[in-house]
Order: sequence, then C-alpha cells, then structure tokens
Amino acid sequence: MPRAVVLSPDPENRSGGMERFCQLLAGVLRTAGWDTELVGPGPPPSRWVDRLGGGTFSRSRAAVAQATALQPDLVVGNNHLGWGTPRDVAHIQVYHGTIAGLTRAAGGGLPAQERLRRRVFAAGCESLAGRRATVVAVSAGTADELRRHYRLTADAVIGNGIDTDLFRPRDRDAARARFGFDGPTALFVGRAEWGKGTDVLVDGATAAGFAVAHAGDRDLPGSRPLGVLDPDALAEALSGADCLLAPTRYEACSYAILEAMACGTPVVTTLVGWMEDLVAAVPAYRELLIEPSVPSIAAALTRLQGGNPAGLTAAARRQVLERNSLDAFADAWLACCQAAVAARRKD
Repeated sequence: MPRAVVLSPDPENRSGGMERFCQLLAGVLRTAGWDTELVGPGPPPSRWVDRLGGGTFSRSRAAVAQATALQPDLVVGNNHLGWGTPRDVAHIQVYHGTIAGLTRAAGGGLPAQERLRRRVFAAGCESLAGRRATVVAVSAGTADELRRHYRLTADAVIGNGIDTDLFRPRDRDAARARFGFDGPTALFVGRAEWGKGTDVLVDGATAAGFAVAHAGDRDLPGSRPLGVLDPDALAEALSGADCLLAPTRYEACSYAILEAMACGTPVVTTLVGWMEDLVAAVPAYRELLIEPSVPSIAAALTRLQGGNPAGLTAAARRQVLERNSLDAFADAWLACCQAAVAARRKD
C-alpha cells in the first residue's frame, strides 16, 4: 500500500483545528491500509529568522525534510507546511483558510511589522506551497480566498468531518440540569480572543437577556467557565444550550459549528468560511446570521428567543449529516489521495 506523510503543526496535538484534521486524516488513511506518518516542523527557528520573515519557510523546509526522508508516495501539506515538497512526490496541499484572509480580517489590530511579515512572507510561503500540488480547500469561501489572494484554483472542496453518532441531539432537560443552565443560555466554544469576537460576545448576549457559558481553556470575563469539555460532555452542553454563539471575524470550517448543528442546536454566527456553503444550501439560515457587534448579537438572540428555529436547525443538521460525517470525509479524502498518487505514478 502507498506510504503517506501528513505535515502537522503539532503531531501530538488533538485539539487545535488543523491538528485535529491531521489526526483524523491520518486515521482515515491507516484504516484504509496506508502506511501513514504525522510529521511536524521540529524545533522552532531562531528569533532572528522569525523577525526577518523566514519563519514559515524554515518550518516548512524542516517538515518536508523529515517527510522526504521517509520516502513517501504522498505528502499532505497544510497551509504553509508543504513548501519545498519534491516534484517527484505526489503532493496535496490543504488550506484551512489563508493567512492573507486572516490578516485582512484583523484590520488594524496587528502591528505594522506583523502585518508586513504575514502579508509578504507567511502568505508568500502559503501561496508557493500550493504550486504544482493538488489543492484542497475546506470550504468554498476558502477556495475563493485562494483565487483572490494567491491565484490558486482549488481542485476540490472537502469540509471537515465530525462524529455524527456522538454529536447528536441529547435530552435537553438532562443536559441543562447537568451544566446548571438556568434561563436563556448561549454557549461559546473555543479560545477567548479578538478574532473569535469575544470582545463583543458577552455584552451582546447580556443585552438580550442571555447568560454565556464558555467551553475552553482561557478566561472569558462575564461568562460561566465550563473548562475544556471532552467530546461527549461537549455534545451534551451543546444540546442543553439555547444556541451556540460564535461572532467570529474569520473562520474557514469550524468544528464547533458543525458539532452544534449536528446536535440540532441553533448557531448564531457570522457569514464567513463554511457558513457561506451552508447558506447556499439553506438560504433561510440567514435569519440567524450576525455581524460581530453588540447590537447585531442582541438583535439576533432576541429574534431567536421569540421565534421557532426548529425548521432551520433541522435543515442544517441534514446538511451536516450528508456532507460532514466521518464516512463522507473518509470517502472524499481516500478518493483524493488515491487520485493524487495515481496521477504522479502515471507521470
């Protein structure tokens, strides 16, 4: 069977979005009989290399060197990790968003030197990583970013996969009792940072009479901390909350959003990344979309409390079950990897 190497930012990490994808893809290939290894970039480059903008190139070169030493039939890179893959090896480059799009979404929130480093060097490395590779985007929005920012055409769009047997509707009353949800409650899942909209999240929810519960490892002032939840506990918390609130400023394909929809929970979020894919299939879901601002969040939660979102959540759940189950993810990725290796062998 073919030998594959998946380049991960942190091969031991199972919680970050990109790292979680790498673990899942490696599992899919191993189950299919592929000899598969996860490889990371190794020790970080020196501070001066990073300051001069060479950090992304250095990390990618180190990861690719480890990968090619294993004599693989296929290298699967992620974002900038993949630049420098030899031409005689089948190469798939996966984009979980783009550094160019992320930097643009940050606006003036970054120092000028950091914006320059990202736009010129990090984005340049990401762009070059996709040349002569099979390019895969995790959402149609990401595919559009690749065209606009890097002049790359996505050969396939494959969304993230989740365990739809685990993430399913649970007993709502039991879930609320377990987590002490009393009254309207919005759940936020993830890192408490500006890019996720947490600067406006609590105030927006409070203005609509909602409490905020936070599942994550950082403090979110004004929320009730639940800590990092294991997948089963997270599925129950999602089922007990009145909604998942995600006023993110940038996202490619959020696991938390997919998991909430699979649980039949309304998702109040922005029109970024994979949400564009969902709205194309379920246009009425625009009713739950927001801008990352206090008035927009408050208005959407007020509408949610006074409405009946059951039809929207059922339609969204059907989309996730069809397109983002582990079976759908495995089928799409096995076909993509097999085609890439077959094409390289033919050449």
